[in-house]
Amino acid sequence: MSRLLFLLALAAVAYYFYRSFVKRLPKQPTRPPMRKLDTVRCERCGVHLPADEAVAYHDRHYCSVEHLEDDRSGNR
Repeated sequence: MSRLLFLLALAAVAYYFYRSFVKRLPKQPTRPPMRKLDTVRCERCGVHLPADEAVAYHDRHYCSVEHLEDDRSGNR
């Protein structure tokens, strides 16, 4: 019976030291959440790109000025 109590006490002490050791470890840095980008589709070639990089003209979006000019001139 005394052996069982000794083992339980030893286990409790080991658990206490384990918990205090784990609390002292530096936490893993968490990555910041990824920023969701609004994307648009080029009217000329269909490529998707971030809205802040697109060329906008009359509620239409293009990946470059060349595609805007091609679409306006009717070249496909």
